[in-house]
Amino acid sequence: MPAQVRGLQGTTTTDVAKSCTSTSDCPGLTSPQLVGSYWVSRTVTPVPNTVTAGRVAIEGRLVCNDAGLSPSLGCPTVAPFPTIPVKSATADFEFTESSTALIANQRRTIVDIGKCKGCHDDQKHGDVVVPRLSLHGGNRNENLDLCVVCHNPNQTDVNYRYLSTTDARIGAAETPIDFKTMVHSIHAGGFRKTPFVVVGFGSSVNDFSDVRFPAELRKSCLQCHVVDASGRGSFELPISATALGTTVRTQSVYQVANGQPRTIDVSPANDLKITPTAAACSSCHDNSEVRSHMVRTGGASFGTTQDKIGVTVKERCANCHGRGKDKDVRKVHELGSR
Repeated sequence: MPAQVRGLQGTTTTDVAKSCTSTSDCPGLTSPQLVGSYWVSRTVTPVPNTVTAGRVAIEGRLVCNDAGLSPSLGCPTVAPFPTIPVKSATADFEFTESSTALIANQRRTIVDIGKCKGCHDDQKHGDVVVPRLSLHGGNRNENLDLCVVCHNPNQTDVNYRYLSTTDARIGAAETPIDFKTMVHSIHAGGFRKTPFVVVGFGSSVNDFSDVRFPAELRKSCLQCHVVDASGRGSFELPISATALGTTVRTQSVYQVANGQPRTIDVSPANDLKITPTAAACSSCHDNSEVRSHMVRTGGASFGTTQDKIGVTVKERCANCHGRGKDKDVRKVHELGSR
């Protein structure tokens, strides 16, 4: 999980932001930029140590009170104070001590947040109201670059699992929360054979079996995915050779009673993973026959380590399902011509 720094509290305490009152407080800023700016630092060690770039994200909510905002907003003067969700922000950087460390976004664009908001708008679609993308207490809002900071290929929900005596699902096998796996699985709640259950903060059980996509799921890839200038959809095969597999087992020891010592293995090197193409496709197509086909015909694995992916474990899915092939993803999903 990413290193976290919490709270713009206006202090100089380690790992807590301080308000910028002078250029000496916040090196690199000019006087006009000091207003509304904060300085915070955190030392991190990349894992593995060959990592050369990272991402910083800002999330949170304004607290509406007369002490902090203009009274013209109508904020109350006594608690409880309402909060105002604001769009999250991200920036990529190189691991170098420099005022020019910021670099361009290193990730390819896969989906368009504007398309997501076509459904996630707090309006009724079909029989249900689809909520806006304001998650985790309204702290994280409408920025997919932020989502993938935590919902990355190495992450599962193991941090919140233990051997519960009240709900067996909490102590069950850890569930991947890699964004491609999670989002497909949630949207396919009415299609999957196995319920997609994520254990979240406070060991809350989140069962997405009742989710129904408000359109024909099979034909809806373009309602989220982008298409490049050549007409290639971001869902089409083959995917990038550098794509990581999706962790399904971290080698953690967590099936112990709540409060008892657990061992959460944070090294991705020994994680058991699903190969990347199969990780995306099996999120919807999760029945045993299709998974068996992915392994036998497609060369996929549902339990290998990252160092073997692309070396001794090589997916062949694109041979049949690649762009222009007989079982082209666009063709079998009936998405029309390019």
